[in-house]
Amino acid sequence: IPVIVRAIPGIRSGSIVGATQLSCVLSDLEIPHRLYYGSIDDKQTIEQTANFARACGLRKKMKGMQMAVIGRRTEGMTPTAIDEIEIQRLFGTRLLSYGFDELNDMADQISVDEAQKMWQQMVSGASAVMCKTEHGLRTARNYLACKALAERNHLGALTIGSYPKCQGTMCAPIAWLNDDGLPTGCEGDVNSTLCMFLLSLLSRDTIHFGEMLAVDEKENSLVTSHCGCGSPSLASAEGYILHPVRLANDGVCIRFTAKPGPVTFVNLVGRKGNYRLCAFEGEAIPTGMVFEGNPLKFIMKTPFRRIWEDVGEYGFGHHWMTAYGHFNYPLKEYCKLAGITGVFPDLDEVV
Repeated sequence: IPVIVRAIPGIRSGSIVGATQLSCVLSDLEIPHRLYYGSIDDKQTIEQTANFARACGLRKKMKGMQMAVIGRRTEGMTPTAIDEIEIQRLFGTRLLSYGFDELNDMADQISVDEAQKMWQQMVSGASAVMCKTEHGLRTARNYLACKALAERNHLGALTIGSYPKCQGTMCAPIAWLNDDGLPTGCEGDVNSTLCMFLLSLLSRDTIHFGEMLAVDEKENSLVTSHCGCGSPSLASAEGYILHPVRLANDGVCIRFTAKPGPVTFVNLVGRKGNYRLCAFEGEAIPTGMVFEGNPLKFIMKTPFRRIWEDVGEYGFGHHWMTAYGHFNYPLKEYCKLAGITGVFPDLDEVV
């Protein structure tokens, strides 16, 4: 179990001596620990302690978590290929694999009444519905099948693959599963879904799945989005609409512009021996429907070209997760605990 050793001031307290003695022994025993110094009410020490404690919680929650992977990863997206055994060894997370045919069989067992009831719930919160009811019912069946699978296997996370075959049939289920508190990723990207789960333990909001799409260097802003699998609770005050998915112009997806607020933008990639995480913070601001999906626009703390150097040097991928809140410091501590490389442009640090 990781240990926090905290020394307090006072020449006769013996605290500094005792703390360094204990830290030395813990180092020799290779037990994860942090050595801090400060008075009982010192705010910096309290914050350092809290960040390390949160990181310990992250590591504990990752161990023993079960994630289901439905379908295959997207063809051509080799960067999303993973090593199942390494994920079990490094993070302690177990992957359960299912074919899309198995999900379809489960969905076919959902009654018309159940599907209609669920579809009406989805429709009830929308400001507009532009898709066909028959597509909505298929979407509702898929959502209910995924939810049953999650409950049966006590899943902590889920990722849906087999894009583009599932385009327009799994977008809305992904959105509502995230709103249910089950971090769910797209395109069979296991690492990004692990990242979603990790961030969901830090943020009070659901996690936004997206890609770097556009940069405005003048205002140092970045737009991230995906095709329409964003959680409805992330929508701005304008709300969301249900619409056929872009490119296919078929099925159902959810469209909205994301709400404003403090955010952390995170990428997790890697295989055996080279897992790495990049995180930087910003402030989400109002935006228009600049991309047909779930655009989220934020002002970065650090100049984009500085961030871009790290993205290139360490080889980060194309799927980036956005968490509402600022989490550089607990993520930094988590990377140290988990034994993965952490790149933090805002802090100008690599751990």
